[in-house]
Amino acid sequence: MVTLKANYTDTLKPETVKIVDELTEYDYELEHVLDFIDTWGEQNIKYCEEYLDLVSQVFGYGDEIEIVDDYINNALGSIQYVGSIDAEAYLGQFDDIEDFIRDYELVDQNIPSCLVIDWVATWEANIRHDYYRSEDGHIWRCY
Repeated sequence: MVTLKANYTDTLKPETVKIVDELTEYDYELEHVLDFIDTWGEQNIKYCEEYLDLVSQVFGYGDEIEIVDDYINNALGSIQYVGSIDAEAYLGQFDDIEDFIRDYELVDQNIPSCLVIDWVATWEANIRHDYYRSEDGHIWRCY
C-alpha cells in the first residue's frame, strides 16, 4: 500500500511517480491519487483522472468513492471501463424498489388505490434490465 505521502516516490515506479506528480500539480489531491493506486493498483494509473473526475461528479453524501467503486466492481467488472460511465446515470440511493419506481414514474401514476402492485416482481420482470442496483440501494441507469 502507498500510504505515506512522503515516500511514494521511493515506492512507486518512476513513470508512475511522473503521472502522480502531473495529476497533483493542478487538479487532484495527492491523497486521492494515492488512494486510487491503493485500491486499483499502480498498473491502472492511466484511469485515475477519469475515475477522480467521475467521483467528483457523483453526489452521494460523502460516499461517492464507495458508490463508484461498487458500480465499477459489480456492474462493469473492471476499472478499465471507468471512462464509459456517465455521472448523470447515477440516480441516487433508494430504501426500496417502490420508492425508486414511484420517484422516476416508471409505471402509470394513475393506478386506482384498489389495485395492489407487487413492486419487487415489477422490478424483476421489467425494470431491472435497464438499471443497476447495489446491495445498499444505489441505482445507476444502464445504457
